[in-house]
Amino acid sequence: MVKASAVPNGAWWTFSGVMMGLLTAGTIYGFGSWSPLFQDPEGYDLTSEQLEFMGTMAHAGNYIVIDAGIINTVMGTHVTFAYGCIWACLGYTCLWASYALANGKLPYAVLCLFCLMYGHGCGSIDNAAMTELLGAFPDHKGNVVGCLKGYYGLASAIITVVYFAVFQPSQDGFLIFLGVYAGVSGLVVTPIIRKCKGRIEEASSAVSTKFKMVIGGIVFFEIFILIVNIFKPQINDMKNNGKPLWLGILTVVVIGIGSLFLLPRGARGLDSAPLTRETEQVSAPPAMPEIRNVDVLGMMKCPDFWVLVIVLIIGQGSGLLFINNASQAVKAFKQDAHADQTSYIAMISCFNSFGRLVYGNLSQALLGRMSRMWFLVLSCALLSSAYWLLYLFGEPMLWPAGAIVGAAYGGLWGVQPVILTEIYGSKQYGVKYAFSAIAAFIGSLIFATALAGNLYDAEAKKFDDGKYCLKPQCFDEIYLITGCCGIAAVAIGVVLCGMTKRIYAEMRENMRAESA
Repeated sequence: MVKASAVPNGAWWTFSGVMMGLLTAGTIYGFGSWSPLFQDPEGYDLTSEQLEFMGTMAHAGNYIVIDAGIINTVMGTHVTFAYGCIWACLGYTCLWASYALANGKLPYAVLCLFCLMYGHGCGSIDNAAMTELLGAFPDHKGNVVGCLKGYYGLASAIITVVYFAVFQPSQDGFLIFLGVYAGVSGLVVTPIIRKCKGRIEEASSAVSTKFKMVIGGIVFFEIFILIVNIFKPQINDMKNNGKPLWLGILTVVVIGIGSLFLLPRGARGLDSAPLTRETEQVSAPPAMPEIRNVDVLGMMKCPDFWVLVIVLIIGQGSGLLFINNASQAVKAFKQDAHADQTSYIAMISCFNSFGRLVYGNLSQALLGRMSRMWFLVLSCALLSSAYWLLYLFGEPMLWPAGAIVGAAYGGLWGVQPVILTEIYGSKQYGVKYAFSAIAAFIGSLIFATALAGNLYDAEAKKFDDGKYCLKPQCFDEIYLITGCCGIAAVAIGVVLCGMTKRIYAEMRENMRAESA
């Protein structure tokens, strides 16, 4: 059991600090915002397949974080958070130097290594955040994951605002900013986590109210950023690329992020006053007992774990395929090599955030009636339908499909971290979460690299210049295969729901007993 914080309302201070740090972790989805730098014919002149592999290396670093899980267990989450910030800072800074100071001069393998480094930093930060806060809020796990992952999914859209406000049109300047921010957030947030970490000791109703405030704030920013992106072309057509207005928009974003640090106010933890009859109700009730609490090896001996991994490989792989190829898809469907893809990427990011937020919080609200596993099935069905819509109807479905994929892919992450604790328990959670995240890397390797990269380049040779393909047909085969895989994932997910039915039924009985 996680001990109470040594600081009054320390769990909320930790929550707020971690949310700040997750801006760095979420930049893993911003690869398309700066990666075109490395396709410059006068520089590295990379092919689409090479660029895809760089993205895959970033995802490899992000999803293979067994070391981060072990550090969590042995040294603490604050050490893991600092560890992740260091890797992200080094990776982004080295990529910036590769372009700005040695354009076209470094071996391709070195660029891939730098992507692995920043990706590993992002994944380590995420692992530390999940491990720390699921323990700090044991009775509100769905809310924690929904809000954290929702904010995480919004990160690349927020960072896009920073780019237009400060760096436009300098993409290399944007890269060095990502490196500096990672370093600074590590220096600022790590001491907060170290000093304030601990279990929440506040009335459950007060905790729920604060989570509702966080949800409202995230939804506001999702809508705000969507509106900003709708009018982005008009803003950029203004004098000086609309920078005065972009700076105003950035100010709103900064104030919103800073408001997170109001969460520790308004309630008193038990550690700040003696427990009396008047303050007795402040304490959260004991966490619900875990149905099954096995170590990592025990989890890997469970058949349902491997079925879960298959569902995640297909679901997350198909989502990452779409996200990694979003900019090229816009150019292909618009048949314009200069088509603006930043609004499309930001839209996907907003829906990615929305899916995480909704799945985490809705699954928590419905936990007394249905298993979280059904949310995995829903995501796989939505992902499959998006690919079928694009395959059958083409360009008119580009934006709707992007919104569906963003929400469905994000939704997978809105429930996956909680499912691990519910099905396998909290013992060695950081390592368990790290092992489950490898599924996303395998999915990225199969779908985004092997499938999309090879088929796209083959179509490019057939229809265009062998490097870029500006025809919708370039994605037809990719979308058809991925859509069919999604149907298979839905069937496997239904089997998984049956395999874990007993655990969720027992969990519901415990919840009824607690409330009686």
